[in-house]
Amino acid sequence: MAEVLITLGIIGVVASMTMPQLLGHYQKKVTATRLKRAYNVIAQTIERSKVDYGDVSGWGLERIVGDSSSFANRQYIRVLFATQFWEPWIPAIRDRYYGTAKEFGYETINDKPANTAPITWYILNDGTIYGIDALVAGNEDKWGNINGIGYFVDVNGFAKPNLYGRDIFLFKLNLTTGNVIDNSENFARDELIDKCRNSRKDSGYSQYYCTILIAYDGWEIKPDYPW
Repeated sequence: MAEVLITLGIIGVVASMTMPQLLGHYQKKVTATRLKRAYNVIAQTIERSKVDYGDVSGWGLERIVGDSSSFANRQYIRVLFATQFWEPWIPAIRDRYYGTAKEFGYETINDKPANTAPITWYILNDGTIYGIDALVAGNEDKWGNINGIGYFVDVNGFAKPNLYGRDIFLFKLNLTTGNVIDNSENFARDELIDKCRNSRKDSGYSQYYCTILIAYDGWEIKPDYPW
């Protein structure tokens, strides 16, 4: 009887929604599901690599990066990470490319011309786009003075809106802990909401907070999420 009442309650809520609300609700559900699937792909590659190479902290990637001003070092770490710790364990690759977002096929990202620094891009068979980047120590690192691997994930491919926190999300592999969802600053939920909202105005990887927020909410996009 209780299950019937719960079901009727859900039906009542859905029935009270307008068509735009229903569409928004559906988009959020699809986005959250795709984002969790992307996270699982990334986490799987890390766990599988740990079988062969041990804990992430022992991979030695942070020592290879070296001088943060060296473009050659950043490119070297991208190639090394992609070929050794990423490509062997991901699902079938439809396409792979090295270059800027614009060269890869994006016209705009976050309503701005897409012209990021060149990174390694992948389109998997499910249509999800992944970009692999090397993050180096320095003041330009939005996550603090640490090294890491950045993952750009577009859950619906090149389709619009191509906005951070809507269909584009960022993950970061912490080379010390091995986490890719890393609220190391222990922000409360209301703080994550503010940081996710404000990140739309920033460049770089501060949009990572939107990913943390959705994961914090159990891989759901709640009504108060900055959609």
